[in-house]
Amino acid sequence: MSKKKMSLRELDLNNTGSWPREYKIGACILIGLLIFFLLWYVITREKGDELTNLESQESTLRSEFETKQGKAANLEPLKQQLAQMEQQLQQMLRQLPSKTEMPDLIVDISQTAIATGIQNDLFKPGEEVPREFYAEQPIALTFDDIPVHGDLPPGVTRERVMRDIVAALAAARAPAQGFVTGAFGQGDPDAAAATAVWRRSGLPAGNHGRNHLNLDTLDQAGFAEQLTGNEAAVAATNAGGRAPARWFRYPFLAEGGTPARRDAARAVLAAHGYRIAAVTLNFGDWTYAAPYARCMARHDMAGVATLERGWLAAVRADAVTARARMRALTGRDVPLVLLMHVGAFDARMLPRTLALYRELGFRFVPLGAAQADPFYASANDPRLPGPTPSLERLAAAKGLAPAAPPPAFDPQTVCA
Repeated sequence: MSKKKMSLRELDLNNTGSWPREYKIGACILIGLLIFFLLWYVITREKGDELTNLESQESTLRSEFETKQGKAANLEPLKQQLAQMEQQLQQMLRQLPSKTEMPDLIVDISQTAIATGIQNDLFKPGEEVPREFYAEQPIALTFDDIPVHGDLPPGVTRERVMRDIVAALAAARAPAQGFVTGAFGQGDPDAAAATAVWRRSGLPAGNHGRNHLNLDTLDQAGFAEQLTGNEAAVAATNAGGRAPARWFRYPFLAEGGTPARRDAARAVLAAHGYRIAAVTLNFGDWTYAAPYARCMARHDMAGVATLERGWLAAVRADAVTARARMRALTGRDVPLVLLMHVGAFDARMLPRTLALYRELGFRFVPLGAAQADPFYASANDPRLPGPTPSLERLAAAKGLAPAAPPPAFDPQTVCA
C-alpha cells in the first residue's frame, strides 16, 4: 500500500513522531543550525568586543612605537640641542640681577648732587618685587603730543582716545608722564576735551614745544620761544595748573644737530629749570596711527589684526633688545624710559602692551624715579655736558656696533 504524501500544513507539531522521515530529518537540521547560531553568537560576541579593544590598542601602540622610533633615531642630535639650551639658559641666568640696585644708585645721586651743589627732590626706592629668577626692572611710561596725535578712525574722537589711555593706566596702576604740544588742536573743542581728561586724571604733563618744531632748524632764541610759549598750555594740562616737576621732551628727539646748537638749547632749559626726558625704549608706536585709521575706514579687521600682531612683536623685540643692550653696555639693569604717543592705536593696544611689559619682568614707575639712575645724569641737569643719554649714543661712545634690528615689519604697508 502506498503512503500518502503530506504537505507542510498537514504536519502536527504535537505529534512529530507521525511525520514522514524526510520532514523529521529537515526539522533536525534546522534545530541543529539554530543551536549552532546561538552558540556562535554567545561565544563570539565577547570575543568580538575583545578583538575591537585589541585592535584599538594595536593602533595606539603602533603610534607610540613610531614616535619613540623617531626620537631614538634623533637621540644624539636632541642631546646636543638640550646641552646647548642648558648652556644658553645658564648664560641668561647669570645676566639676571639677584637684587635691585636702586638704593645704591640713590646714594650715588645724592653724593653727586652735594658735590655739584644741585638740590634734588626726595628719591624713595620702592620695594624689590621678587620673582623666581629675577627682580622686576623699572620702566617709566611717557606719552607725547597731548592732546592730538595722528589720524583717527571714523567715529573716534580725541576725547575718547584720551579716556581709553587714562583708563588703561588706571586699571594697571601705572604712573605716566605726558608731554604737551600746545599748538596741536588749538581751537578744537575735541582737543580741549582730551586735555581736560588728562588734567582730571591727575597725571603730570611736561613741555614738548609749542609747535613740535625740530630743534635742528632753530636757533637759541627760536627754541626759547617754543619752550616758554608752550608753558601756558602745559599748566592748563596739569591738575592745579602746575606740574610737580618741569620736564621737557625734544620734538623728534632732535637736540640741535651741532654741539653748539645743542649746548645753547641746554642752556635755555637750565635757565628755566627743566629736566630732559630721555628715551631708552622706542618701538615706533607712531607708525601705526595712519594704517590703523585706514583699516578701520575700510572695515578691514584682518588688517587691524595684522597691525596688532606687529605691534606686540615690536614691543617684545624692543624690550628684550634694550634690556640686553643696557646690560652689555653698563653691566647692570638701568631703569628704562618708554616713548609712546596719545594716538588711537596706542589707546587700543595699551592694555595688552602694559600686560606684556609685566610679563617681560618690568614694573611701572614715575619718570623721576626711573631717571634717578646716574645713567640719566646729563638729562636731569642740562648744565652738564650733553647730549641726552641713550643706548645708541652710549654704544657709539664705546665704539660698539648698533644693535641688530628686529624682524622687519612695516605698518605702512597694511591697508595701503
